[in-house]
Amino acid sequence: MDREIINFTEEELNAYTNGFSGKNFIGRGAFGPVYQGIIKGRKERKVNGQYVAIKSSRNKVDEKARTQWRAEIEYLPKVEHQNIIKLIGHCEGRERFYLVYPFMQNGIFKRNCACKINKHRLLQTGY
Repeated sequence: MDREIINFTEEELNAYTNGFSGKNFIGRGAFGPVYQGIIKGRKERKVNGQYVAIKSSRNKVDEKARTQWRAEIEYLPKVEHQNIIKLIGHCEGRERFYLVYPFMQNGIFKRNCACKINKHRLLQTGY
């Protein structure tokens, strides 16, 4: 089932995170830094007021990375599984890319995905 994801602007993400301030910094993952934000002023009422985790690419992106990014954004809305967090939206910025996910309070996502059986991780995450 395809889900429609929101194409945010860098200006919106900047506003949601108070300028990607250190106060909103959650951590660093494989993709890059992660910030907490709150969605405000969107016409999609279902997302207004929602707390989100915004993952930013750590490096400036080249054309090859842009092509791969666009392919992934086409694919992600088609993925449906109870153990996969649904992507809310994305932003293809001038120099960086961003992924917007629901904010998982108290690190629940990371903790649940890091459970171990026979000392092997069940799922590797970008966090």
